Amino acid sequence: MLKILVRFAAVAIAALIALVAGVYSAAADLDGLPDADYVASMRFDNSPMPRGEVIASLDQYADSAGVGIIRVASAPDDFLDKRLAFVFGSGGIRDTEIDWFSPTMSGTVAKSSELGFTSLNGVYAIKGSDSQAKSFQTWAKSELGADAALKEKTTVGLLTYALLTVGAWVPMSAAILLLGAIVMSWYVLRAHGRELRVLAGMRLSTVVLTDLRSLFGALAVPVVATFAISVLGIIVTGFGRAGFFISTLMLFTGAVTAFAVAVALIMGMLSLPTVRDIAARRPSERGSWVISEVLKVAAVVIVAAIVPTASGVVTNASAATAQGALWESMGDSVTVRVANRLGDAESAAFAGLIRDLVRRDAAMFSMSLSSDTVNLVDEAAGKDLEDLGFDSVVLTGEPFLDTVNRAGGATWELVSAVHSVQELPDSIRGQLLPNLELWTTSRKAPDVRFYGSTGEAPIAVSGGRAGTLDTNQLPLIISVNDLTQFDDAFLASAMSRGNIVFTDPEQLKALVEQRGISSDILSIDRIADLGLYDAQTKQRNAQLGAAAIAIAVLALVMCLSVTAWIFALLRRHRWFVQRTAGLSWRSILQPRMLWEAGSALLFGSAMAMSFGAASPSNIWISGIAPFAYLTVVWLIHQWAATITFRTTLARRG
Repeated sequence: MLKILVRFAAVAIAALIALVAGVYSAAADLDGLPDADYVASMRFDNSPMPRGEVIASLDQYADSAGVGIIRVASAPDDFLDKRLAFVFGSGGIRDTEIDWFSPTMSGTVAKSSELGFTSLNGVYAIKGSDSQAKSFQTWAKSELGADAALKEKTTVGLLTYALLTVGAWVPMSAAILLLGAIVMSWYVLRAHGRELRVLAGMRLSTVVLTDLRSLFGALAVPVVATFAISVLGIIVTGFGRAGFFISTLMLFTGAVTAFAVAVALIMGMLSLPTVRDIAARRPSERGSWVISEVLKVAAVVIVAAIVPTASGVVTNASAATAQGALWESMGDSVTVRVANRLGDAESAAFAGLIRDLVRRDAAMFSMSLSSDTVNLVDEAAGKDLEDLGFDSVVLTGEPFLDTVNRAGGATWELVSAVHSVQELPDSIRGQLLPNLELWTTSRKAPDVRFYGSTGEAPIAVSGGRAGTLDTNQLPLIISVNDLTQFDDAFLASAMSRGNIVFTDPEQLKALVEQRGISSDILSIDRIADLGLYDAQTKQRNAQLGAAAIAIAVLALVMCLSVTAWIFALLRRHRWFVQRTAGLSWRSILQPRMLWEAGSALLFGSAMAMSFGAASPSNIWISGIAPFAYLTVVWLIHQWAATITFRTTLARRG
């Protein structure tokens, strides 16, 4: 039975290695493009250049410098599973489809001329040498006025990202623990043969090397079969970049094999029986039990520490989905980037444009009044807000609430205690009223409604920069009934900050041309591009992290099984006598379960500390964990004891 466990554990280790290789392969896809060595994150908020000039400059630079520049964005119609790539330069496109390491991901490649309203702010894949990539970064900063950050996609960087950010350290740790358990189990299986070799005078190094060859011979078939099934599954289910996965799998397997040889040699030397032990008839499994207990405790601590992150993974996945839903609800909505300074005439022209689009239901407005950009809530007002049950103040229009926040699952209702700005506490009214009056054309308080959030989903409003959102859990929502009541300066300023979103870009473009104000506009950009890309990346990380945690729990069960089996082998003769004397398994295993109670307390304590740091509201789960652990351990120990009893009985019969 222990031999079967060893082979099952070998399958589990191979699956864990394949999972880590898969996470690494997926991580190589998440940032930029799979075949690009560099990723640049660029923003043009402070650039004085119009959008058309920026695109033309990027096209020209790509041709003259011989470097590949590709703007990568999530598709607005399917932000979870689709990306778009726009290639700069005059060169042709060989492949119009992007090959992803995912059966659901798809992507298309097009020329920069097809960018449409895709925002220029975001991620760029750079194909070229190190000097070319750095030269591009310098050029983008100096010539385009862009904020540009460059990152190289190195093997170490991707591995660090896969291990720490995605969570591949969990299956990697589980694989290491299982590897130790396999080696120890194999030496237990070969214990009597090792004793005979030692008594026969065989050199100790020969004994160890013989065991090492037999170990890898036993593991070869299940490991190779598991790898073959993994590769076949990758190909059949529609994953792309199978060659990259196979090369990564071979690299990781080589590293794990080298580590396994070192572990096996060390454990083989430590567990070698001596002639004195053999003469004293001491069980050869005795030393193995100690090491297996250490491995089990390590597995208990690791799993207890990462189980709370399962709730975090679920939370992150839910948050990414909700974030994506917010951005997806905006569809092709755009913001307008204008010159830093607008004169009175330009402000009046843009305000007229905004009022026209508001009347056509083609514009949405929202902003936070408690952010770093605009903060009208001082300490005294903040305390009075808290007494009313709020943590911030937002100013928004009904269309933004209904279109965006409802898509994100937020709910709200009218505040019964407040009907007008004048009814607010003095500290809050003193901050809000003068500014609200200053922002309107009549210099009177605007016509508003007051809402409060009633659900768990936060209320989102446009942030201080285009393509960002500010979220507030319990804001006082001041809903503007008519955006046209605000004056020219306020509307133009709100538009330039990205607080006004236009829902019909084609209509906006036509009106801009019709009114002759296109020369004052630097760019018209889809607002959701950055948010959708970020939500897509977070969702992928959450999916990979969930798979890693599930397999780590399986690894703990395997470690517990190996430990239970080794302990059963040590106690098989005593348990045989006790069982044939009429004792129940409950009474026979009671001393062992008392020992396991210590591990259960360790399991619960480690989980409580992890929950305390990651999710204090769920710390109650750590109180149930020890009982769940003891239940699983009892079933495993009873299974091991029953099998060894039957084996002993069959031999004696």
